[in-house]
Amino acid sequence: MKRSISLLLALTLLLTMAGCAGKDPEATPVQPGTEAAPIAAQTQMQPGYVLQELPGPDWLWDCTYLIDGWDTWGDTIWIGRSALGAVPTVASYDTLNDSWQRYELDIGEARYPYLECISAAEDCLWVLLKEWYSAEEMAARDFSDARDDYYVLRLDLTTGDSVCSRVPFQGDPSTESSSPMFNRLIAVDGERALLTSEASAYVIDTQANILAQPAISLTAAGDYYRVNNVPYFWTERGSAPLDLTTFQFGPDIGTQINSQFSSNAGRFLHTEEKQLFVYDPATGEDSALFNWLDVALSYRTMGGWFGLENARGEIFYPMGKGMVKVTEGMVPVKKPLVLACFGDSSGEMYQYQNSSFSCSEEMMDAIVRFNNTDPEYRIQIRPIVYSGEAELNRLLIGLATADDIDLLDTSFLPESAQSTGLLEDMLPYLDGDDSISREDFVEPLLNAMLKKGHLYAYTTKFTMLTILTAAENFPGRENWTVENIQNLMAEHPEALPIVHWMDKDMQKKIFTWAASAEFIDWDNAACSFDSPTFLHWLELLQTLPAGGEYVDAPKLMMLSYDLANEAGIQARDAMGEGYVAAGFPETAGTGSYFLPLGTSLDEWRYPLGVNTQLGMMAAGGHKEGAWRFVRTLMQGEEETNVMYGIPAFKTAFERALEGSIQKVSFVGNENTDLFNAQDAELLRQQVYHSQKAAHLDQAVITLIGNELDAFLAGQKTAEDAARQIQSRVGIYLAEQS
Repeated sequence: MKRSISLLLALTLLLTMAGCAGKDPEATPVQPGTEAAPIAAQTQMQPGYVLQELPGPDWLWDCTYLIDGWDTWGDTIWIGRSALGAVPTVASYDTLNDSWQRYELDIGEARYPYLECISAAEDCLWVLLKEWYSAEEMAARDFSDARDDYYVLRLDLTTGDSVCSRVPFQGDPSTESSSPMFNRLIAVDGERALLTSEASAYVIDTQANILAQPAISLTAAGDYYRVNNVPYFWTERGSAPLDLTTFQFGPDIGTQINSQFSSNAGRFLHTEEKQLFVYDPATGEDSALFNWLDVALSYRTMGGWFGLENARGEIFYPMGKGMVKVTEGMVPVKKPLVLACFGDSSGEMYQYQNSSFSCSEEMMDAIVRFNNTDPEYRIQIRPIVYSGEAELNRLLIGLATADDIDLLDTSFLPESAQSTGLLEDMLPYLDGDDSISREDFVEPLLNAMLKKGHLYAYTTKFTMLTILTAAENFPGRENWTVENIQNLMAEHPEALPIVHWMDKDMQKKIFTWAASAEFIDWDNAACSFDSPTFLHWLELLQTLPAGGEYVDAPKLMMLSYDLANEAGIQARDAMGEGYVAAGFPETAGTGSYFLPLGTSLDEWRYPLGVNTQLGMMAAGGHKEGAWRFVRTLMQGEEETNVMYGIPAFKTAFERALEGSIQKVSFVGNENTDLFNAQDAELLRQQVYHSQKAAHLDQAVITLIGNELDAFLAGQKTAEDAARQIQSRVGIYLAEQS
């Protein structure tokens, strides 16, 4: 009989709700209409929103979220940027006339300042600067001259005159630092500004002299938005306007607005659940304008936090070196493809999410690309929120018969759920597609996704489990035995057997994951924990000392559970320049094993990358469209750093290897390889020549782990532990077959 997951599919899922977000702007679907996102000709059109990319000047940062300064005044957007050792620069963008203007700042006596924030008024711009260090000082790590001074700069936009004055008093220490600091500067008019610190507020003149100290508290340092030029801030009651004449808060609007999205059309705009909403203070209700996934060219440059609605109702947000303009217009009618995404409200990190569901950036980027290019469908996300595993189990049955769901983010589902009839086998779609084939994937990674010859869920990224050692310690794969490792430890008593920080619990987890790959034949439901090699592994695990405090001593080995991240500077720091991937001892092949990346911030693994898994619903009604979206995810964007995971798509893996090769200067002009060509070749060899993958079936992991605990505690011999694992895992595999 199948185990618990089959039984769980006997309960009911209430998926008739319009998603847990409660709001869906389906009445006005949106579709980009740019040359970068061509849409096939459609005869049926309807009202919606279209976007237009507006290139900006080359000197603007090619980054959306790392803006040093942002403010709006009327229909103009102001952006500031800093560069190490360079004078900060400010630009304005007139949204009515589509014109940019650059302002060079006269920083006076300020030494190498960076821009903290900017604030505009009708005829002036105020800038808060903080002194920093030159590029040469940073390279030499020369911080002997403490730089705590702040400067206030006022630029007269009519005459071009500016005044830059050192702030002659100190702010309050922040909660994260003992250094006195200021966090916000707000323009009042041409002669006054409001300067705030952690707990205090000061009205200052152009010379940074204090004119008054109003008794107000401005929370959420640096974050505010404007509605018709009136600044709104968070208060204990909700978002409230600040009167810049009396320096008192007006009545709150009844809710908190969690963005810096301003409006010169009198509206309160904010982003929730990837949608842009308009809040009505009179009724306390939200209405959705559009989904950001439909008005973006790339998820990583998607709007939602910074933005402006001008007086004509046109919406602007920054992207790369320019802006994106969103306006009402006619868009092609597209059918929705429903993608169900889960959210575990019981998770420790759930409260820090900006939506009720969890979805990787990789999946979001695929949604944007699909919505930009597919002529027939657009993705619509349906959140499914649960609180803990028990509630998730109660929800699973409805998914098997939910014909209004086409795709499922399976990243949070138990592995056994993939073979219950819930998901469609995608292998026939792959084999029947002229634009993609099995040869496009790293073969062992595609094989690792197959369940008895069926592809129910596509996994985008993996990492690897292995053992690293210095080249001089490695006798070759045939002679890499537990006995050889123990001899190395005896010959080098001054060296640490493994890296210093790895405790016994982490060692046990790594050996458990590796054992699930090496000693279980998942296709044939068989296991071989009664082999001499597994007994030797237990002996090695028992021999390794637990990690502790850092010791600056050579290391003999490094147990690596995230080779994608650790290959490079981390491995060289521990093993030396000539490190090798020795793999686990007494095994055929490389002795290295693929490991799917984690899917949740609450998980106990710590690789930098985040896994994405996607399946097609067996009961879904739009199979061809669903497959086209899966194919979009498979083909992927241009991953530029392999440390975030090993892509299963072969060309993406090679691009990631090449994009990861880089140097960085830490001290003086010395260049340090973060990841070099030799690191890339080592990882390439491991990926293309390893065949086995860890299976993180929780039941198997628990069965093995419990016996290892008893063995390490001295309650069982290695033979007894191996015998129990062989018996219990064998029974479990038979039940699953």
